[in-house]
Amino acid sequence: MSDVYDPLGPLDIELKGKDFTPALIPEGSHPLQITAAELRPNKAGTNMNLYIKSTVINPTPTTVEGVVAEPGERNFETWDGVYTTEAMANKGMDALDNICSTIDAIFNTSSEDRPNLNEETINQMVGRQFVGLVKHQSDPQFGLQDRLVRYLPSAE
Repeated sequence: MSDVYDPLGPLDIELKGKDFTPALIPEGSHPLQITAAELRPNKAGTNMNLYIKSTVINPTPTTVEGVVAEPGERNFETWDGVYTTEAMANKGMDALDNICSTIDAIFNTSSEDRPNLNEETINQMVGRQFVGLVKHQSDPQFGLQDRLVRYLPSAE
């Protein structure tokens, strides 16, 4: 048995005694930086999603002793729906609430000076830093994960 898999040889990887506990960053507020932002069609093709990818800025200790998430190693992806006027009416709510709070946290704005959501605003997101609230959530397919659940207003 071996810890190294030889693709040309027989498969025999020792798993007994191995700890596969996920190295999650602790729950709470963490400084993050946006590495990608774009509009993408949703899976049904009926609306668009604002997709934002971000990463930790500082080396961050994880829930596994001795394991540190380095900048660029731990990434978070979020999607916010950008709904048509008709879809918003059908939902019976202001479907832009999440996007407004996200924009405010990223650009340190409020309802009075919040920029419009357009390609220029989305392009300006890349490289910006913000504070993100991270929680541990269980996913039926992938198990326990750390997820960015909210963009928090910064104290600039």
